[in-house]
Amino acid sequence: MAIGPASRAPVATAEIRLVKRLSLAVRVFLDGYLLNVWARRVYKNAAPGNSDFGELLSLIKYGGLKTMIRFRIFAALLLMSLALLAVLAQKPQEPPPDYFPLHVGDWWKYRSTTADGKQSDFTIKVLSDEKQSDGTNQYLVETLTTFQPIHDWYSKPTGWVLMHRIAYPKNEALKADYQPVKQYLKNPLSVGSSWQWKGRG
Repeated sequence: MAIGPASRAPVATAEIRLVKRLSLAVRVFLDGYLLNVWARRVYKNAAPGNSDFGELLSLIKYGGLKTMIRFRIFAALLLMSLALLAVLAQKPQEPPPDYFPLHVGDWWKYRSTTADGKQSDFTIKVLSDEKQSDGTNQYLVETLTTFQPIHDWYSKPTGWVLMHRIAYPKNEALKADYQPVKQYLKNPLSVGSSWQWKGRG
């Protein structure tokens, strides 16, 4: 899938926000860590007349130094956690399952059994795809049975598998176009899905 500039913009913006959050978290953590180192150094080496010692006493008495350090470290951890959650939220989601894959060369083989025990095999194969004037693709799918080959043409707009026409290549008179295009299958399917089609074909 091609990604244009418009698709890249939200990702780039999210990456910038993430970098800013991590930078802020690192700054807050370093502030708390350096404040703790400074307090330990001053407490160890300061003399009563030292201005650093007086500033330290003021912080302890009025500023709640330990509380300040703990708060800054807690804030840093909180910001890092939020940044981590943002990374996890940006993890690309898996696309919904495709219950009607149409890739040229794909094939499936089935065996059916009637109520009286008779069995028959049939094979379905995607023969080709063709770009239409509206930009969509139509896929030619062949069903091989013991009777004769059957050709069906499908397209896959968002949310649907549409059936356009059917033909029996061994008998040119046996063919039909669906008017309007037949809604063959919702894709992806979900519990409770239902649909109706009325037309000719």
